[in-house]
Amino acid sequence: MGVTMEFIVGIIVVIIVVYFLKQLAYSIFTLNFLPGAFHMFDGNMSSYTIPIVGGVIEPIINYVCILFLNIVDFLLWFLHWIPGVGYVMDRIYKAPDEVEKTYDLVHRNFITHSIFNPRIVVILVIGFVLLYVIGKISREVSSLISYLICFTLIIFACHLIADTMPQSWVGFALIKTPLFTLNALFSKLWLYINIFACFFIVNKTSSLIED
Repeated sequence: MGVTMEFIVGIIVVIIVVYFLKQLAYSIFTLNFLPGAFHMFDGNMSSYTIPIVGGVIEPIINYVCILFLNIVDFLLWFLHWIPGVGYVMDRIYKAPDEVEKTYDLVHRNFITHSIFNPRIVVILVIGFVLLYVIGKISREVSSLISYLICFTLIIFACHLIADTMPQSWVGFALIKTPLFTLNALFSKLWLYINIFACFFIVNKTSSLIED
C-alpha cells in the first residue's frame, strides 16, 4: 500500500515538474516573461485555419508574431508609465473593441478590425493634414508627426496581430459583416490584409522622415 502511494505521489510530482518546465520553456522561447504595456498575446500559438498544411505552417508564423508582439509590448511598457502617454496608447490599442462598444456593434466587426477603424482614420487624417501643412514650415516638427503616425499604426496593428491567434476560430474570433460572418480562413486573411496595410503606410510614412 505504501509503495503504491509513493508511486502515485511520484507520478504526480513528475507531472507537476514537467508542466512547470514546459511553461518555463514556453515563457522563455516566446519572451512571454517580459513585462508589457498591454500583455498583447493571450491566445493560442497552435491555432490554424487551413487543414493539415496550416497545422504546420501557421503555428510557425504565429510564433514569429508572438515574438514581435512581446518585444513591442516590452518597449511600450516604458512609455506606458508616462502620464497621458499611457492613456493615448490605450485608446489606440483598444480602438477595435472600444469603437464596437461605442456604436453597439458585434465583436469582431469588419470595419473596427481594419485600417478603416473610425478612431484610426481620424488620427491618420489629422496627422497627414498636419504633416502636409507643417512640412512646409518645420522639418523637425513634420518628422515628429511622421513618427507619431508610425507609432499609432504599429500599436493598432499589434491588436490585429494578436487577434489572428485566438484560442479557437469560432464565435467572437470570427470577423462579422452586416450580411454574413467570415469563416476562420477569411477572417484571418482580413486581419492579415489590414496588418499589411498598416505597415505599408508605416513604410511610406517613415520614408518621409528619411527624405
